[in-house]
Amino acid sequence: MGEPLGLSQSNIRDLESGKVKFSTLHALAIENIYKISSKWLLTGEGSHYIKGEEEKKSDNDSNLTRLVVEHQDTIKKFKDPEKAKEFNEFLVDIEAEDPEGYDELYKEAKLISKTINRLKKTKENKGSSIKKRVNGK
Repeated sequence: MGEPLGLSQSNIRDLESGKVKFSTLHALAIENIYKISSKWLLTGEGSHYIKGEEEKKSDNDSNLTRLVVEHQDTIKKFKDPEKAKEFNEFLVDIEAEDPEGYDELYKEAKLISKTINRLKKTKENKGSSIKKRVNGK
């Protein structure tokens, strides 16, 4: 069950034991993959399985759920969850109010990221060459 959801056996065990809280994202992922109602999973109310119109809606939401789960994983990489939330809201506002500005911001962010990675590699290479000289190689 866990593999299609991107969860390991230990993740599933932690969810089952209550060690990790069962989230809306887990419920949405299960709904999209297994067609089990997220409402039922979270509240115990309603039908267990998705049928008819609900199934069509679920199919349309599958890409959105995948993006939400991926986004959640990205946010977890932030050291400060409040800053992650604030940054996300900032991006959403820019995209909604100024889509062209958002595209420019995205391009600039990619350039900054590439520059940072290049600088890290340069620094690592310099550190490596210094170590070689110190060790007489």
